[in-house]
Amino acid sequence: MPFDPVSYAVARRASLQASASVPADVMNLAPPTGLTRYFTAGASITAGQVVSLHTDGKVYPSSPSYPNIVGVAVDSAGAGGSLRVLVLGVAQVTADGPVNVGDPLTYSPSTPGRAVSYAGHSHNVTLSTGSFLTGVGTDTNYNIGSSGVLTHTHATTSGSAVTGVSVGAAINRVLGVALSPASAAGQAITVLVLPSRG
Repeated sequence: MPFDPVSYAVARRASLQASASVPADVMNLAPPTGLTRYFTAGASITAGQVVSLHTDGKVYPSSPSYPNIVGVAVDSAGAGGSLRVLVLGVAQVTADGPVNVGDPLTYSPSTPGRAVSYAGHSHNVTLSTGSFLTGVGTDTNYNIGSSGVLTHTHATTSGSAVTGVSVGAAINRVLGVALSPASAAGQAITVLVLPSRG
């Protein structure tokens, strides 16, 4: 008798519903699960911390000093030790403030290795006294500064002048999306880990 995939699926579903446990051949999505990679710790790291890849090739607890989020530590390690980092998947991290389900997350500016909701980036324009601004064009000249923060400047149209003006914007790194909420700092949340730029 040939294999019938529909009959198999129906029978398998009935078997799973009758069983109180999940069989070994069914994927378990309890965090942490996903794609991991080994890195060397540049500082002491605790499992569950948000970590960033630095220019020295090592990972550090994410912070304004180490903003290039690469994932979540699966293992704990001292400086120089090897550890697994979940770079894509589902993990638990510690929130450093209120978080809603579906919020994009970035690193905490005050507690290394923790996550906070990311509201997007903003622009600032500073005009010194006695200066003037005309003909500002579209965003241009994207650069990554020494701190790893993406910044850009604005060009002027031909014949226009910009004097005494500084324009800047910082775009934080995004860890992923919150799958569970937190009402206060220190609470564990589940995260879909999908590092990107905000």
